[in-house]
Amino acid sequence: MKSYNIPDEWSQKFHDTILFYKKLKIYKNIRILNKIELSLIVSEKGAIIFLSKDDEIDYNYCLIDNDKSFINLAIELLEWYWEKGNDLRPFVRKEILSS
Repeated sequence: MKSYNIPDEWSQKFHDTILFYKKLKIYKNIRILNKIELSLIVSEKGAIIFLSKDDEIDYNYCLIDNDKSFINLAIELLEWYWEKGNDLRPFVRKEILSS
């Protein structure tokens, strides 16, 4: 699990790696990036962008707004990172996917 950089709090919910991936069932909706320098939350009602400081996300400071132009900017930022990311499926062993 560690090799996939899965957060500890996720991986600790499942003692069995195969069970973890079976429960996920959304391989196509997960992308992997080596590094991301922000944390982003966006919905149709608003967006929050937390930036990094010293190579870690700093949750003490953020940009937040519910203006449509800010929401659109956050969506574009999400899409930009999404395109840069790699699909999770090739990283998951075939025997995990097929079991």
